Amino acid sequence: MSVCVFFRGFRGLVASLACLPLLLLPAALSAETPRIVQLAVGNAFSCALDSNEQVWCWGGINVDADSDEDDWDFEPHLTPVRFERLGTVRVLAAHHDAGHICMINEFQRVFCWGWNNVGQLGDGTTTNRYTPVRVEGLGPAQALVVGSNHSCAIDGRDRIFCWGSNSHGQLGDGTTETRLTPSRVRVLRTGSALAAGGAHTCALDLDGRAHCWGWNGRGQIGDGSTETRLTPERVRNLARSSMLSLGTSHSCALDLSGHANCWGWNQFGELGDGTTEQRLTPARVQNLWRNTSLAASSGHSCAVTRHGRVRCWGWNWNGQLGDGTRADRLAPVLVPNLDSVEELSLGLAHTCALTEEGRVFCWGWNQFGQLGDGTTEDRLTPVEVAFPTNEPPLFPIAGFDENPIERINHCYGAHNRNHFEERYNYIRGQYHTGVDLRTRDLNTPIVRAPVDGEIVYYRRRSNSDPNPDWNQTFAVLRGDDGHDYILAHMNCNRTDDDGVPYCDESRAMITDTEAYPPEAWRRVERGTVLGEVPNFQMQSPHLHLGVVTRPIVDERGVLISEFHCAFWARIPFAGQTGCADNNRTRPQARRHALNLGFIDPLSLYAEHTTCECLYSEPYCPTW
Repeated sequence: MSVCVFFRGFRGLVASLACLPLLLLPAALSAETPRIVQLAVGNAFSCALDSNEQVWCWGGINVDADSDEDDWDFEPHLTPVRFERLGTVRVLAAHHDAGHICMINEFQRVFCWGWNNVGQLGDGTTTNRYTPVRVEGLGPAQALVVGSNHSCAIDGRDRIFCWGSNSHGQLGDGTTETRLTPSRVRVLRTGSALAAGGAHTCALDLDGRAHCWGWNGRGQIGDGSTETRLTPERVRNLARSSMLSLGTSHSCALDLSGHANCWGWNQFGELGDGTTEQRLTPARVQNLWRNTSLAASSGHSCAVTRHGRVRCWGWNWNGQLGDGTRADRLAPVLVPNLDSVEELSLGLAHTCALTEEGRVFCWGWNQFGQLGDGTTEDRLTPVEVAFPTNEPPLFPIAGFDENPIERINHCYGAHNRNHFEERYNYIRGQYHTGVDLRTRDLNTPIVRAPVDGEIVYYRRRSNSDPNPDWNQTFAVLRGDDGHDYILAHMNCNRTDDDGVPYCDESRAMITDTEAYPPEAWRRVERGTVLGEVPNFQMQSPHLHLGVVTRPIVDERGVLISEFHCAFWARIPFAGQTGCADNNRTRPQARRHALNLGFIDPLSLYAEHTTCECLYSEPYCPTW
């Protein structure tokens, strides 16, 4: 899957800009619902950093991680998902008007991805990147910001470096030359605050004085003119400040006394001074004092008061001010039913707030699910982002009529192995990437859905035999937790209350390259009984369970070729499949499985399992 970034003008969507293929990690493996510590909101998506330094995102998400650069097919992801490939993240930076994202990792190195038409990723190219690339020539960083088409960072020596578009001097190096790698901002050093806007940049110097540079056509530099500035220019009539935030064409600062001040473009009242007059120097925001935080976007601005309340002003077409209306406001209005707020982050037309308890609330535009409440409805007042709870997957097999299972057997590898060469014998057994869940009870056990999700695959035949074969029968449940659950040896024969089957057997007589079509896919709830495990071949009934962190079935319903020989209930007889090697050593099999994204299913059900092999030679290796 991929996080996609979008541009939208004030009255409509313009274009999707950047996608990031990322590996989903299941929320069920978290010890608890995440505690969020930082927000990074973009135009049609939202992201957050949790206390374990992991990233969650919601909104527009591309469903085809292998798509090329011209394929922008996506679907909304209406609630947060956690992404693994980013690793440990210390700082995450997005922008309401940008097509790229940047981060600082645990080693203080900066990585960026997304749109790169003017070098805003800093990797020395103008190639769009769909996975993070390191910014070249930049040492350890302590702060990071993203503008519309440029990026900036503060290094460990309080120096500012910027890269990307420089059409209006927003890189601050005295030129208008685009920079594909970081270029140092002239003169200014800072250790406190840095902010990037549409085509301008601002920073606080070591004394807390604000300086800005770049495009100044709306007075957003704050020097009393509308002249573009190629190097930092001191903002006039502004006291020492502690915080900066930039919209596309306006700027705001929080001074040391807690007053909010804004300047620049004021078409919708985003300066909060009670007018729509453009200001070339800072104007005090009305009715706000002793504030602790502020944020600016394309057409609206917000602040957090010392009591943890939020007030917003400016453009309100989608309800992004949170006051229950769509009316623009020339001065701050209170966002109701929200307190204990510590931080704000603004998208193009939506707003998100982080509370002291680590909870996130959003409101405004929600066409792509960027509010994270499970819908695509605009919200005129705050709704809480629906982070997943720590409810674990349900144990998928139970004794007949829910009788408890006495013992669970789990072994990696095949049923049979070559005892001389210590190789798994796939010709006589099955390629097992997962666990064998087995009961001593010979009654037929039932199989139930471990999580909410959708059955996206069901197969009832081998490549050579059109008759149902239990060794070749398996279903794939695509869980809402981001995992594909492979349920093998299951007779998926149950129906819902209306008599509609969960699995369509008439479409299940397929080979590797044939589709179990999307029109046959069915949503199921956690705990739904899907079928039974039959007592076949004189063996005790058992379910083979594989869990993989990436899709194994494509959007057409065809098994992805990498997985033809990769999981339980597949017998790759020579000449009948595309398997190049029917025998692998245990380390080879383990590496192959991990590379494909399989995890140990026992980690999901540790309290249910007992390692006991029922085969002739017990063999219970662990990973």
